[in-house]
Amino acid sequence: MRLLGVSTLWALLATFWHIGINLRNFDLFYQAVTGAAGAGGLFALLRNWIGQSLAKPQKAGWWDRLKPYIPQVLAYLAVGLAWAALASALIMWGRDDWYQWYLAAVAMATVALLLLLVDPAEFGLHAFYRDRICRAYLGASRPIAKARPDRTQPDEVLVDTVADNRKTDFLDGDDVLLEDLLERPLHLVCCAANDLSGDHLATLSRGAQSAVLSRYGIAIGPHWATQPTVQLGSALTASAAAFNSNMGTVSMEVGPAVSFLMSALNLRLGLWVAGPQATRRAIPDRLLPGWLFYKEMFASTSADGPDVHLSDGAHFDNLGLYELVRRHCRYVIVSDCTADPEVAFDDFGNTARRIREDFGVEIAIDLDPLRPGPDGRAQQHAVVGTIDYGWFDKGIIVYVKPTLTGDEPPDTRQYKTRNATFPHESTGDQFYDEAQWESYRRLGVHSAREVFAFAERIARSGGRPREDIARVQAIFATAAQVWHPGPPGLLERVLQMSTRFAQLEEELKLGVKVPMVAELFPELEIGQLAFLGPRRARGLGPPVGERRLGVGHVMS
Repeated sequence: MRLLGVSTLWALLATFWHIGINLRNFDLFYQAVTGAAGAGGLFALLRNWIGQSLAKPQKAGWWDRLKPYIPQVLAYLAVGLAWAALASALIMWGRDDWYQWYLAAVAMATVALLLLLVDPAEFGLHAFYRDRICRAYLGASRPIAKARPDRTQPDEVLVDTVADNRKTDFLDGDDVLLEDLLERPLHLVCCAANDLSGDHLATLSRGAQSAVLSRYGIAIGPHWATQPTVQLGSALTASAAAFNSNMGTVSMEVGPAVSFLMSALNLRLGLWVAGPQATRRAIPDRLLPGWLFYKEMFASTSADGPDVHLSDGAHFDNLGLYELVRRHCRYVIVSDCTADPEVAFDDFGNTARRIREDFGVEIAIDLDPLRPGPDGRAQQHAVVGTIDYGWFDKGIIVYVKPTLTGDEPPDTRQYKTRNATFPHESTGDQFYDEAQWESYRRLGVHSAREVFAFAERIARSGGRPREDIARVQAIFATAAQVWHPGPPGLLERVLQMSTRFAQLEEELKLGVKVPMVAELFPELEIGQLAFLGPRRARGLGPPVGERRLGVGHVMS
């Protein structure tokens, strides 16, 4: 196998070298450089297709089938043209002067060695993205010192003035260590531990394993270890690393050229942490942190190694449900806010499938009330299902998804009228305006209040901690009663029965002989004949009042 790999590498180098010789003409060299830059630029612009198109089943149209492979073709084309242009440049510069060749080799080796000294977490978009997340969410929520003269928590970091808190740059104290978080509630930050060089048979060619960061450390499968130096901002950034050099199943689909090009273009948001199975980090990783960058570039990440590369949880499970089922949670709330314009529930299907394969747990839930009808409106904002752990051990899952049912505020419905894809607009739009931001926020508030309208009444009942469990059980039991979808055709059958009952009531009022009443209550017919017999014998019939009241008058 090693001989085959060396032979393949040698054949590729010879091919690029031959192409470089043929590109010694300056015009051809210029075209190769332009082509490599253009292909790489288009790849960077189309990077969202990598994570979106390949993760979903394709339609029958030729364009829908071709679209996912465009980033792959661009990646291979950019890498190939870049290698060819580099070989051509070396040939034109070195020619027959061996000194030039040695100088070029030393320069390239120096750059490669210097890159080994650079921390991949700081040399990339991870640090930039982390600082923005911390300032927007963690930092902006810090209290103002002037508004808190009596500090109830001595370890709380305050902001001096309102002006400081409105700054967009990262401030000291915005971020916190994971181990400093409170025990309740327990925050689980779900990520994907990339495993591109691991045992593909063991992971069913998923390219990643599920990983969790919390105040207790990192957990990957059954293995666990402490992580005292990981900050909350870094964990959140890794969990949101949608485009990255290593992307689990997506990287398995697109091939190594995409990982190489994304690393070269520094499109990296992932995070390297010590693996839970390693007693100590490997020597190259400790002395030369940039060695991890080369692992990303050549897709050599492993979830079982001393160092683990974490990326977006969507590269394994985009809902966080997988780890809750692993922990045998009986009461689960899932908020599926992924862009799903076709409302195909791809993320839920992927997660439920892997939960069944890995844990043998079945999730029974009817998602049809969340699908929009011909008018674009769904029946509910949420549905309730069961988590079957086996035997009589069952849990309750409340599944919430952004939907429009027609009872939303007027401004939210107006935004929907002007934006047909709302509330499933493309995630490629990262610059929300006021109307867009407020519409999503207001829809979320409205949905939450509608789904859990009954929870406030249950939560107001105070009590001891043991009664807190009873309140949780009452909330989920009530949710199951309110939002569990009824059987198909129930509404139509209820309307038919209501119409038939109204007809029956009208017939009874008019004194019409109803066969069904005579069959069910024969004594009513006997009583009616006994009471009205003399009158009918004289041909007078029942009085007007009796005719209106019918049998009911006889019973009284």
